[in-house]
Amino acid sequence: MQKYGHVYAAAATTTRLKPEANTGPKERSIRAPWCVPCKKIEPVFRELASRYPSMIFVTVDVEELAEFSNEWNVEATPTVVFLKDGRQMDKLVGAETSELQKKTAAAADLFLKKP
Repeated sequence: MQKYGHVYAAAATTTRLKPEANTGPKERSIRAPWCVPCKKIEPVFRELASRYPSMIFVTVDVEELAEFSNEWNVEATPTVVFLKDGRQMDKLVGAETSELQKKTAAAADLFLKKP
């Protein structure tokens, strides 16, 4: 889990990332396998993971991990949640790829700044 720049799928058996990955910036894409808009943003999500290798990108299948829907108040898919140190910093609902790119760039600027 220490190699960033990839998209990780949250497995049904692990609802949390490993402890060493719980700090720092994360982007979670909460989706469903039958969701057409989710499929639309998937290539963009993967490209952003390559562009921002210092961030962790995780996809969550709501059918496998339904508790994520409740925990993050997901009412529609796709939902992208931006986290830092386990706290939600921003959220995007829907498949607006330009908005996903803007929010990811803003998150990277905010999250990756040195104090």
